[in-house]
Amino acid sequence: MELEYKIIYRIGGDIPINPSWIGEQLNVSVQALQKEINKKNLTGDHKLVIKLPEGWALPIKNQGSSDQA
Repeated sequence: MELEYKIIYRIGGDIPINPSWIGEQLNVSVQALQKEINKKNLTGDHKLVIKLPEGWALPIKNQGSSDQA
């Protein structure tokens, strides 16, 4: 099974906060949540994957999705 959650960042009347920084913060949060999921007594794989927007919003250090458990 696969569930998809979306976070939409809308900007009105201003310039955006650095999208790369936002992506890095989301990645840190997803990794923390994954650690909590890993602590549970579950069977099978329970993996969170974050997919960041294409282009200049990608952090330089990881260029894309986090697939870490």
